[in-house]
Amino acid sequence: MKKATIVLAALLVTGTISFAQTGVTSAASQKVTQFEQKASDKYKSLNLTADQQSKVNAIEADAKTKMNAITSNASLTKQQKQQQMQTLEQNSQKQIDAVLTPDQQAQLKNKAKSLMQKHQMGN
Repeated sequence: MKKATIVLAALLVTGTISFAQTGVTSAASQKVTQFEQKASDKYKSLNLTADQQSKVNAIEADAKTKMNAITSNASLTKQQKQQQMQTLEQNSQKQIDAVLTPDQQAQLKNKAKSLMQKHQMGN
């Protein structure tokens, strides 16, 4: 389970780091929107209850607010932004995992594994 969380966090961080490196521009803004869409899509197949969906949405909204604060903080270096984004993603995923059932966590792990394989094949 821990490995699945790490793999999923790595997938999320990859997109987040590329966002942090580009700065806050319209292109970066578009990347955030795409990232959010992918994040929302990954939970659709899990058949979340209304309560779970509400909690996941709240976690993601909080993460988005924090992500925007990190990326717009001019006093941070790229490395600091990347580090804070990675920590944010890990913490958000832990919160989401706490909302999911063991079966849903396993489904998410399999989905993350599949995405990693597709990503590796694309390179």
